[in-house]
Amino acid sequence: MGLLEQCEQVFGTADLYRVLGVRREASDGEVRRGYHKVSLQVHPDRVGEDDKEGATRRFQILGKVYSVLSDQEQRAVYDEQGTVDEDSDVLSQDRDWETYWRLLFKKISLEDIQAFEKTYKGSEEELADIKQAYLDFKGDMGQIMESVLCVQYTDEPRIRNLIQQAIDAGEVPSYKAFVKESKQKMNARKRRAQEEAKEAEMSRKELGLDDEDNLKALIQVVYIIETLRMEENMKLATVEDAVEYRLFLIPDEPRDAEEHKEILQKYIERIMTQFAPMLVHYIWQNQPFNLKYKPEKGGVPAHMFGMTKFGDNIEDEWFIVYIVKQITKEFPELVARIEDNDGEFLLIEAADYLPKWLDPDNSANRVFFYHGELCIIPAPRKPGAVSWLPTAPPTIPQALNIISTHPEKILASESVRAAVNRRIRGYPEKIQASLHRAHCFLPAGIVAVLKQRPRLVAAGVQAFYLRDPIDLRACRIFKTFLPETRIMTSVTFTKCLYAQLMQQRFIPDRRSGFKLPPPSHPQYRAHELGMKLAHGFEILCSKCHPHFSDSKKSPVTSSPLWAGFLDSLKKNDYFKGLIEGSAQYQERLEMAKNYFQLSVNRPESSVAMSPGEEILTLLQTLPFDIEELKKEEANLPPEDDDQWLDLSPDQLDQLLQEAAGKRDPEPISEEKEHYDLTRVSKSMKAFLSKVSTHKGAELPRDPSETPITFDADSFLNYFDKILGPRPPESDSDDQDEEDFESLESDDDLDFETQEPGEEASVKGTLDDLKSYMAQMDRELAHTSIGKSFATQKQMESLAQTTNSNSDEEDSGAGDSGMTPVDVDLNLVSNILESYSSQAGLAGPASNLLQSMGVQLPDNTDPRPTRSIPRTEPHSFLDSCPAAALTCG
Repeated sequence: MGLLEQCEQVFGTADLYRVLGVRREASDGEVRRGYHKVSLQVHPDRVGEDDKEGATRRFQILGKVYSVLSDQEQRAVYDEQGTVDEDSDVLSQDRDWETYWRLLFKKISLEDIQAFEKTYKGSEEELADIKQAYLDFKGDMGQIMESVLCVQYTDEPRIRNLIQQAIDAGEVPSYKAFVKESKQKMNARKRRAQEEAKEAEMSRKELGLDDEDNLKALIQVVYIIETLRMEENMKLATVEDAVEYRLFLIPDEPRDAEEHKEILQKYIERIMTQFAPMLVHYIWQNQPFNLKYKPEKGGVPAHMFGMTKFGDNIEDEWFIVYIVKQITKEFPELVARIEDNDGEFLLIEAADYLPKWLDPDNSANRVFFYHGELCIIPAPRKPGAVSWLPTAPPTIPQALNIISTHPEKILASESVRAAVNRRIRGYPEKIQASLHRAHCFLPAGIVAVLKQRPRLVAAGVQAFYLRDPIDLRACRIFKTFLPETRIMTSVTFTKCLYAQLMQQRFIPDRRSGFKLPPPSHPQYRAHELGMKLAHGFEILCSKCHPHFSDSKKSPVTSSPLWAGFLDSLKKNDYFKGLIEGSAQYQERLEMAKNYFQLSVNRPESSVAMSPGEEILTLLQTLPFDIEELKKEEANLPPEDDDQWLDLSPDQLDQLLQEAAGKRDPEPISEEKEHYDLTRVSKSMKAFLSKVSTHKGAELPRDPSETPITFDADSFLNYFDKILGPRPPESDSDDQDEEDFESLESDDDLDFETQEPGEEASVKGTLDDLKSYMAQMDRELAHTSIGKSFATQKQMESLAQTTNSNSDEEDSGAGDSGMTPVDVDLNLVSNILESYSSQAGLAGPASNLLQSMGVQLPDNTDPRPTRSIPRTEPHSFLDSCPAAALTCG
């Protein structure tokens, strides 16, 4: 077995760079550091005698990987051809890899580490490393803190300051990720670092490493630190576009660990079997829904865990939400928790309906599915107010106990549940709507493979979509899928996969044998789709060694679980009454076997076949007749219409409204519908009367809600107390919701409670404000700014000219100097002018009006506006009845 096959078997990848965790363009120093980090994980000295043999093998393979990538000639060959010269001196010599490792990394002591840290911190070398890390990670402080040597979370302010100085000096660019990093992200990083430090200290004491300084002890100490960091790095790297889901059993009674494991594994089998009819046919973008046993760790009880990378197809994530919700409905003793790289994405979906107390800082371990319903564990308004609610975000055991004992008190509000249910509405029928069937001119081998494994179309599309120049070298001359064997077939894609394939512009290499007809050809699209998909499949197979190991493949039917799984499928009517042994029955049976192998019967220690290996295995074991496949060309089902790829503006608006949970807008007749601009004025007044908190303005959620009263005297009293020399003390930084809703109810804001000296100070402040306002009036009196506001007299004249269809200007406009300004008219006209200037695009005026429940028609009137003061609105105002302008 060659080195690449050994890496695939042991490390799960044949990419030597990925084995070391470095980039393909990594420097020699980065390759060396990568080898050092991984070697600390696999070093034989850190395992027990039982695993010594396996660890030694991993350590030896890792040494060979480093030998190849550290040798310039060998690395160049690997980069160019993707192969390794097994007969080279680098790999053929019998080397003592333990001695080799000791030569590379000399034995060090704790004093050595401390001495290095003293000289490194504050040095030019550290500054250069910090700048480089800042550039490499585009300002992401989390990754910067993980990559710079000798860094603890307490060093973050110092490192931030160094980076900011470099930005100010123009040495590095200003990245948004650094400049606008949220406080929530900083606090989360700090918590993780503190937890890592505690775990490392506990592990150090458990291992008894206080006094030892031998090689084994040092490897274990450094391993603890490096592994914690690498695990966090890997977590950050792998959760991108991935969703994690956990299923807990309640009540969480004390059980023997093995007994608990056996119970959860039986649940996994039951769940995957019951939902098999829905999951077998589903085409996943990257990874399928899966569950595996997760032992108890860090206070989190043993549970069922799964992670799916959904990539570009967000519908995969929401389909999993539907599945998890249904699991808790079908198995009422299970509680589910689900999150992705954005955190509590279910709360993000229902953000408009969340209670005010709930925010990202206190939402940890509060959101669950139970009995098929979304649950949110509340927080007490005051510490200790509710005995069964913890004051801080609950731990998982606390949350499970609360759900078990108080299920009726944790149900999320109807509006929150409706927002989530709206997003997953239509499943499982929606699965069919997400598919797209198209004709493709494909090599016969791919046609045969897709008949057996329709889901492999996703791997083929992804291989083509993410291709690089090295991948395309394998497509200069096709070795696996010959172009001359092409036939017309029907392929089922997801809409996401079809769009990815269609939007790629690609011209095949002349040597490949793929020639496309002219674009005017009626089957041009089928030829183009087939060419692209064939390139993807060829790339997948080119990454496999011609003699890849068969040791990973075992008959599915040999598993003791297969018989029970097959019986469950029959009970759930998976085969739809098909005659056993028929072609369609066998096709469904093969898909069930594949699903069973991927999701039910996959041991944790096994290494799954790559898509390329699976394709080659099928080609070796699956007999197919090209002539028989060609006969099917005459009976292909029709293609689906792909007009959904081109969205009109109206369709886009409708999709956005559906995504926001709004109903379709009713058609508006411009001749019959009159827009009452009084509503605009009233809505704006209600908005201005809202009392906002430090978190921002509160928009009216329902346009029909009663306008909020605003007591100006109470507000001025509160304002005066802030300006006074002795502001009132507050018992808490946080105010209850009632405090924000009704400031006048606060006893501290009453003038009667003020002391005499304080009242005099407030009176003096008000006198100062009045003098400032009088001075401003005197200065503005000599300007023409007053002419820019419409007065009540102008409004009356405008109404008369509108009713008489006259375009003459208001002759009394010049007498408006002493006429009161019409506030409502100016408000409406300015909003409409701003709305008109948006030219149908998104902007502040339309966003504000829509948030207040006011929708205006498009400005389609081509008539020019009349020459009246600056605040004259667009032509929509001209077309409104005069009565509509009489606001307030």
